[in-house]
Amino acid sequence: MIVTTGLKKEETLEKKGRVYAEALKGTYVKRKRRSIETLMHTYQQDMVIVGEERDVLYRQGSAEPFFYHPNGAMVRVKQWQKTGHDPLIDAAQLRVGDTFLDCTLGLGADSTLAKVVVGETGTVVGIEGSLPLAYLVQQGMRTWSEGPAAFISALRSIKVIHGSHREILHTLANESFDVVYFDPMFEQTIASAGMAGMKLHALYDDLSREAIADALRVARRRVVLKDHWQSERFEAFGFHVIRRKQAAFHYGYIEK
Repeated sequence: MIVTTGLKKEETLEKKGRVYAEALKGTYVKRKRRSIETLMHTYQQDMVIVGEERDVLYRQGSAEPFFYHPNGAMVRVKQWQKTGHDPLIDAAQLRVGDTFLDCTLGLGADSTLAKVVVGETGTVVGIEGSLPLAYLVQQGMRTWSEGPAAFISALRSIKVIHGSHREILHTLANESFDVVYFDPMFEQTIASAGMAGMKLHALYDDLSREAIADALRVARRRVVLKDHWQSERFEAFGFHVIRRKQAAFHYGYIEK
């Protein structure tokens, strides 16, 4: 992977670019006013372009970029504040002060909503298997500045961990989180403009029986799974499914 800067303020952004390159185990290269296409052709690697307002990840051979944005999370938070309901929150029975482990962080919309719900006394930890996604989402959460104070506070207080959820779950103590949550990349594609760029960089690491067993050991109350409505994982792992009419995905849970 290479890391470079946007075309504007290259010298100002160089320090940031070098920090990103080290964190991403990549190589920093000077932009030298070269186009994205030229850089991709020259280096034949995935690339992160750091900017003042946002950082963008490009995958070799694809025109779909990825950048962090919490728009989906903000919409769900507003809806939950208005109605008191959200499918994930209802399935998890999440409440103030809870601890929530998101084993498949992605863009972090679920974790962000969960942190708003559990409040300042609660804890939310998100695990992401892709290092570029984990790092860019973490940095985005730290620097995003639009929205209500409670929303910004929630973003800042989510702990992001890069690694395999299977390996990390195995190291956690019994009943160390109230709720453990999985949202694996769907077996069948669900169209979403907000997800298009992320899907190219996500790790498709299917759930295993060992991971579910560890999740049940780690969870005090519930293990929750979000998946395509046709997914066989609900039945295979023994989840009680909350069926939603005309929804492309359902939530399921196992209660301790």
